[in-house]
Amino acid sequence: MSEFQGKSVIVTGGALGIGGGVSLAFGAGGANVTVMDIDDAAGAELVATINAGSGNGQYVHADAGTAT
Repeated sequence: MSEFQGKSVIVTGGALGIGGGVSLAFGAGGANVTVMDIDDAAGAELVATINAGSGNGQYVHADAGTAT
């Protein structure tokens, strides 16, 4: 069983850079990963990578840096 199997995480800014690496690491550990970012193309590509491995990913278009 993977370290994060059955756990759910949300990674803000999770499509590229450090956030992308964190998203991939959680996915490789078996987590359910919600990738939150404003870059739709990068988010979709990353989620496809997570889902092709041992994780379960979904993408949410959102900007955590703005308050409404």
